[in-house]
Amino acid sequence: AWASLMLLMMLTLWSIVAVELLHPVNVRIAERGYYGDCDRCERAFSSVFAAILTFLQQIIAGDSWGLTSLPIIEEEPATFIIFFAVLITVNLGLLNLILTVIVDVAHTAREEDEVRRINEKAREFEAAKHKLLQLCEELDSNQSGELCYEELLNGMETNPRFSTTLASMDVSPDDMHIIFSMLDEDGSGSLSYLEFVEQLHKLKSQDTHTMLIFIRGFLKDVRTKLIEHMHTTKSEIGVRTEGLVRDVKKVLYGSCLPLESALNIKIEGARGLRTDEAVGASDPYCCCEIAGKPDTKTKSHLVEDSLNPDWQFEDVIEGFALGDSLTFTVLVRDSCQDEYCLGTAVLPTEQIVKDTTGFEG
Repeated sequence: AWASLMLLMMLTLWSIVAVELLHPVNVRIAERGYYGDCDRCERAFSSVFAAILTFLQQIIAGDSWGLTSLPIIEEEPATFIIFFAVLITVNLGLLNLILTVIVDVAHTAREEDEVRRINEKAREFEAAKHKLLQLCEELDSNQSGELCYEELLNGMETNPRFSTTLASMDVSPDDMHIIFSMLDEDGSGSLSYLEFVEQLHKLKSQDTHTMLIFIRGFLKDVRTKLIEHMHTTKSEIGVRTEGLVRDVKKVLYGSCLPLESALNIKIEGARGLRTDEAVGASDPYCCCEIAGKPDTKTKSHLVEDSLNPDWQFEDVIEGFALGDSLTFTVLVRDSCQDEYCLGTAVLPTEQIVKDTTGFEG
């Protein structure tokens, strides 16, 4: 009502201006017979009431805006300012303001309705929560103050009041497993029914987050099961692979040795080592290691000025596995303390492990 009154007041003010400034110009146009059979055109701005009707027709209803306005502007271009000001203040200004107020009122009413619905739902939740506490006490057969998943699921299937109360809180049997796994964070398999009801109420009352919380709970359950499955599969694969490797190596090498063992080695000596004629005899020594395992390297002592060294070196090499090879390298050190490799020999497993007594050669 107040918006209509404000619109009428604004139109009245502009109608007074129109009677004083626009009507004389309109009369001159009408006297020249410009309007023809249009009886009302000559008196469009003859009075305040007539001007209000004209503005309502042109601006509010949008009818025949150019019938009188354009001829008046062409007759007196300065009157364009008046028509433009009326259009801006009434159509673009006041009407949009009124529309904004209407929309704002509607939005406020919607928010109030939303608050009312939330309050009603909260009251329903509180009543359902109180009733659910009593039903949980009935389901707690041993009076321990806690409920397990089987008791809750059985209650939903056999107790109509319990299932109806949960349904009023938007909880279905399909939701129960996810909700229980989310609330049972310590994995004990049981929940205090007081805590169950409180957390369930909190979970279901947060409408904007309910879907995300359910997704999080579902992913947590999937992650737990996936990790358990991966650990089980890894253990099974490890055991089977270890047994398979052991069987294959036993078939290949005919040995009863474990996967890894220690080898007793003895490097006795060498005969007829080559030498550099310019240097003469040098100081040879021998290195032994498991191929690909440099940490197992061991070496004999130097025998000075000899081409037929007799080392008689003994040692134990740890970590020898079926399939490994032993590498023997003979090196010499000359008088300038430079070292040269004279040769390398490789002993694969099949030559070392021919039977349980080992290899000599």
